[in-house]
Amino acid sequence: MAETSHKNDWLRHVQRLLPKRPFARRHVANPASSAVDQQELSTCLLEAGTVDPKQLAEARSMQARCGVPLEDALVSLGHATEDSVWMAVASVVGQRFVDLRSIELDPSCARLVSFESAHRHRLLPLHFDGDRYVIASPRARHDLNALPDPVTGWATCFVLVTPSAFDEALDRLHAKELVERAQSELLLLSPQDSARWVLDSRQKRVLCGLLALTLVSLAAAPLATISLLVFIATAFYLGFAGFRCWLV
Repeated sequence: MAETSHKNDWLRHVQRLLPKRPFARRHVANPASSAVDQQELSTCLLEAGTVDPKQLAEARSMQARCGVPLEDALVSLGHATEDSVWMAVASVVGQRFVDLRSIELDPSCARLVSFESAHRHRLLPLHFDGDRYVIASPRARHDLNALPDPVTGWATCFVLVTPSAFDEALDRLHAKELVERAQSELLLLSPQDSARWVLDSRQKRVLCGLLALTLVSLAAAPLATISLLVFIATAFYLGFAGFRCWLV
């Protein structure tokens, strides 16, 4: 019980720190560049041999033309791998880089944050390490790194991960929620194409009433009921066939 209370205290604290903005299902653009000195990042990449001056100039041209962060431009142009660029970002902002694909996720810890909050704020709790929660994010969060929680006294330590690895981890952890969300949206937007909950409660009651009436009629007057059902089925078939011919 004490551990659960501590987790709830931590979650409330993190939610106070996070900006409030509406959740969107579309892909969230990488916001790390807002916390990254672009000139320092360029120097780091050149010194590490990740890119050469020509590749860097092409990425800067794309950055100016399309308004994308430098790190995204480099990856999009194929001049550097996502891991190598984000390792440079981590070096610039003083954060630890973690390969999210190489570690085993703790579902109980990750689900401290809902899918909507994790997607909106780009954070994923990995594990509890001594007196702090280790949280993965593709955002550079050096300003919040190891910030003490005034309620529990614990710290929240942010580690940097690549955006693609972050999205893959969310998909793995919340696969069931994503499927249910897709089913609900399909039912809302196009119920005729959905195999889930096509009939509403009123339609179900009408259908059950007709079925009960049919069973009672079969018990009371089987021959007359069967004849009526055959007549209805034949009329429906002829009407449907006529409609098909009219369409042609």
